[in-house]
Amino acid sequence: MRLALVHLSDIHFKEFEGQNPILLRGKSIATAIASVAVGAQACFVSVTGDIAFAGKEIEYELAARFFRKLKDDIESRLPVGEVSFVFVPGNHDCDFSDQERVREVVLDNLDLEQLDNSIFDICCKPQEHFESFASSWTPRAPDSHNSTR
Repeated sequence: MRLALVHLSDIHFKEFEGQNPILLRGKSIATAIASVAVGAQACFVSVTGDIAFAGKEIEYELAARFFRKLKDDIESRLPVGEVSFVFVPGNHDCDFSDQERVREVVLDNLDLEQLDNSIFDICCKPQEHFESFASSWTPRAPDSHNSTR
């Protein structure tokens, strides 16, 4: 099986459309992929680190719109069925609004013996918008109750 593996990184979507030159490059990216992936039967796009600039919800809304269009553009040029995406967060995918003090305390006073789920929950909160964005791209497993053997 021939696969097309695409890696994008450090896009840094910002709040305002005009701050995101990549929004104008989706068709060019899809054309480039199609030109080197002739005969591919599947396409996987890995987007690693810093999808957003400041982890804000609006940045992920722009990212989602871009990636939906990119997906359509790739699928129209490369007959692979569905294009799959994998998103990996980076440090810019954290929204530290209202979290700076918590971050300082954790970094300055980290005691591994005091860690519990409540601390993990607080520490993971800055990636809340990323998690919401990424989970919308995760394929759903088939319902095992309705599957046939």
